[in-house]
Amino acid sequence: MATNTTGLYDEIIAHLKRKKRMLFVDELAPPAICSVGALIANLRQKEEPFHFVAGDNEDLGLNLTYVGPSGLSKSHAMKQFMKKDVGLLPHAVIKSAFRGKITEAGYIGTIKEGEPKYGDAYRFAEGILGFNEITNLFLATQQEHSGELINQVMESLTERQVSKSLGGAEPLEYETWVTIWGGVQPKRFDFSQGLARRFFFVARNWTFQDLKALKDRRNDRGRENRIDMKEVESIRRQIAKAVKTFAANDIQWDEKIYKYLYNNTESHLDMYLVEKILIGREVIDQWENDVVVIRDNQTNRGLVDMTIRMQEMVSEGSDVSLMINVLESHDGGPMPVSALWSDFRRFSYQLNTFFQLLDTCKRMKVVKVTHNNGQQIVTLNRRRKK
Repeated sequence: MATNTTGLYDEIIAHLKRKKRMLFVDELAPPAICSVGALIANLRQKEEPFHFVAGDNEDLGLNLTYVGPSGLSKSHAMKQFMKKDVGLLPHAVIKSAFRGKITEAGYIGTIKEGEPKYGDAYRFAEGILGFNEITNLFLATQQEHSGELINQVMESLTERQVSKSLGGAEPLEYETWVTIWGGVQPKRFDFSQGLARRFFFVARNWTFQDLKALKDRRNDRGRENRIDMKEVESIRRQIAKAVKTFAANDIQWDEKIYKYLYNNTESHLDMYLVEKILIGREVIDQWENDVVVIRDNQTNRGLVDMTIRMQEMVSEGSDVSLMINVLESHDGGPMPVSALWSDFRRFSYQLNTFFQLLDTCKRMKVVKVTHNNGQQIVTLNRRRKK
């Protein structure tokens, strides 16, 4: 069908690449762009449903969690869109903010002196709520007064409804179409939780070359490296217009891209996530159209491949994936534990978490550990598929 065309999606990617505004753009930026497009589509679903699966008007919201070691661009990627002064989101029409720790009352709301006090799920019902460390969203569940927070978050992202009983008072009830973005270190989050199924996980194979690129970026100083605010304002205006005027009445799939998607995803849950990625990507480019067409082109096939690869890394364990990367950079070993630890320090690992990961990799038979002249030697058992 259609071939690649230049649109707002490509304009955003090109802007983020200029002057190294955002590193690792090809992997870290597309999910965020697609999430914004998915939010625009979901707001249309709220007002006048136009996308149905098996007769049901399906939720199109795309929540993101960036997964990576400490200091490797998780918050930076989100701030390129959400930061108030230079972010690409038009905050007048897509409200967004970052939060630290949050309670159930902070997320849902409560009743004080007989009056409802609405939480962030209400205030950002048509926007994006960000967490630099998304585990903070779950830490509150350890507190007695916020024990139901995780269930309320799941309900709000799945059913798009909030309903909280408040003793003798009327229950607090409202709809929310909030999108959540967050960042997490792989060793700090249990991806088996039910909430994980509500998120797309953004991951990549981090290398020592990436660490060098982050260091080199510090050399790009001076006024000549300022962000081009004319480009920022142009992108904001287009996104704002898309939010206000998007009125598609159908989504149609090119048969070839749908077959490619169907054949390359392992489960209906994987397929569901990739569908939303592609829908969000096409809405960003086709927001003026009555019918959004999911085209068969190089960009969309690449998104399918990248999405599947990222989810495989997270399923494997992003920290396990990093162990494989590091050992493959040394041709799979053999490598003394002391040398391996030296490499992991560069990725901000602590000694105890490094040894926990090493034990995990031994149990999974990813590596084998032998002894030679009093030294522990690590060798890679399982290489990454090419």
